[in-house]
Amino acid sequence: PVLPLVGTDPASYEALYLALEEGVARPRYLSDEALVDCFQTGSQQAAYAQALALVPAEGLDLYSPTWLAAKLLEGDRPIAEALAQAGSQGIQAFLTANPDGSLYTGDCKFAWIEALLADCVDRSQSRRRVLGRFDRWAISKKWGKAIAIGIVLLGVMASMLVAAPIMVLGGSLPLLLKPLVIQTGLPPVLTSFINGTLMTTLGWVASMAGFVFGINLVFGLIEEVGYMARVSYVFDHTMNRLGLQGKSIMPMLVSFGCTIGGAAGTRVIDSYSQRILTIALAWAVPCGATFAVVPTLATAFFGGVGGFLVIVLIFIIMFIHIKVTAMIFGRTLSPVAERTGLIMELPPYHKPRWKGLLKTTLVRSFDVFKKAFVVVFFVSALFWALTYSADGDMTGTVLYRFGQSIEPVTRFFGMGWQTFLAFLASMISKEAVLGVTGVLFSHTGSIFEATTGAGADAHIGHLLAASISKAEALAFIIAVTFNVPCLMALNATLHETHSAKWTLRIALYYVATALVLSALTYHISSLFF
Repeated sequence: PVLPLVGTDPASYEALYLALEEGVARPRYLSDEALVDCFQTGSQQAAYAQALALVPAEGLDLYSPTWLAAKLLEGDRPIAEALAQAGSQGIQAFLTANPDGSLYTGDCKFAWIEALLADCVDRSQSRRRVLGRFDRWAISKKWGKAIAIGIVLLGVMASMLVAAPIMVLGGSLPLLLKPLVIQTGLPPVLTSFINGTLMTTLGWVASMAGFVFGINLVFGLIEEVGYMARVSYVFDHTMNRLGLQGKSIMPMLVSFGCTIGGAAGTRVIDSYSQRILTIALAWAVPCGATFAVVPTLATAFFGGVGGFLVIVLIFIIMFIHIKVTAMIFGRTLSPVAERTGLIMELPPYHKPRWKGLLKTTLVRSFDVFKKAFVVVFFVSALFWALTYSADGDMTGTVLYRFGQSIEPVTRFFGMGWQTFLAFLASMISKEAVLGVTGVLFSHTGSIFEATTGAGADAHIGHLLAASISKAEALAFIIAVTFNVPCLMALNATLHETHSAKWTLRIALYYVATALVLSALTYHISSLFF
């Protein structure tokens, strides 16, 4: 029986239930004659005949000889091992001689399915011609990648537009609630804790959930209409060089906007290990917040042309970083022996089902908000404790004294204690870098409040230029750029991988890499500046 079914549309389930009841009441068996004819008359008919000769004539357990032959031609390892144990000879030699059998059997299966659908599905030829013309561009070697990058970048911008109202609301809530907390007359330390941790956490997590909502809605729409599979297809060969499949390109491109979206976008990747490897590589992509900070510092120290060259240097390091990271983590997560090609169906274009899309997006966003709040609150509370001072003097804080005491160590990595503390603050928020450095070098303001963006001096670039050398500035810029992403992105990674071990392992790798790059940059650039 052939019947229409849309998984996200419960209204279409009734026909399926009726077909199942009919199948139970009057069982019928599937005839594979047309499929076997395709196997025996296609371009690899000789290979199929050879596979059929290798399997027992009576089949194996409940499996027919024709089914076993097709699975053997596909290179199915469990079936090959079962046949070998049953006494079949020459199995391994056959698998080695026919590495692309799965492509052949896939073609035959799709041809068989199309034949079954031919008498059951009515297709509009005019609509197919228009979409067919676009698809020739969308999956072509010449234009496919350019179209995909353009659509993904437009998707990132659209996601930000969708997320903007939610993010603004999330950022406004703490500002509205903080005065109310102050008016309650609570002890100063308790007021500072509530405003500094609970309210800050509420604002950050609401903003994060807003961006996740925008990313899931827009890219869920692109996937819903059927285009996302084309992005995976055109980039599959490129991503294979990194041990990944084509589906990994979208999270990496989205990370130019925000690493949170990049981590959230990995959920379309079927393989768990490939999902983790994709996130590990996406972290190397500088996010939009990083590019809001880096040009300010680069221009202040190196001028317009020099600042542009610093940006070029960052992109060069980024590509090398991605390649090296793929080699390091790929050995465990994507061993060469276990890598396989991508065989996927390019679904037809169709209208989105808004109800199901909105429901899925809201559920995912709320789930992110709920889990992120606990993690971010804990980290915010810890950072508040390290930066709290009863009299408001930052020189009396634990973090300030800690920074001064470790300066002999931080100097080896090319950073003074002030820039090193700003480097640590970048783990909380990339936007915090300018604010924290402004507070530390001007000795005014709160270090903790600076991590939320407050306290950033409009002339911070000139303040830093008068306080540190160009070599230290360049090392600091490189360290901040390739440090771990913000706390929100770390939490998104934990949410998608469900593994604290892998999240911590990747984070430690990035911190170590950032410090090594910083040290190399400082000691090499000191020869010129």
